[in-house]
Amino acid sequence: MWKKTILCVSLTLLGLVHLPAFGRDIVVRFAKGSYCGSYVGRINPGDTFSLRLGKDQFLEITAPPEVDYSVINPRGRIISGSNPSSPPQVRLFQTGKQAGVFKVRINRVPYPEGNSFQFCAY
Repeated sequence: MWKKTILCVSLTLLGLVHLPAFGRDIVVRFAKGSYCGSYVGRINPGDTFSLRLGKDQFLEITAPPEVDYSVINPRGRIISGSNPSSPPQVRLFQTGKQAGVFKVRINRVPYPEGNSFQFCAY
């Protein structure tokens, strides 16, 4: 009797524990002749956007202001961005002398549903 009770309680508690999952890798492609690509939908912490960029390009990211994200260069280092305009949701990053796949890793998102991101490379 006690073994069944302990087993039931253990399984119930296990169901309440939220184990971290690996995020999705979302590839952002630019349409032919376009400098921008976008994503609209559900986003979770750990999800990553992947973008192929060239040397000396500027990456402009427009995202909800409450979403915290990091931009990671092909060598795996976080690069810092700036906010050149008044809207807080727009940040600008420079690729420098590196070309390849840059990652935008989502660190925190309070509202996972219906987020909109725009990525432009100049």
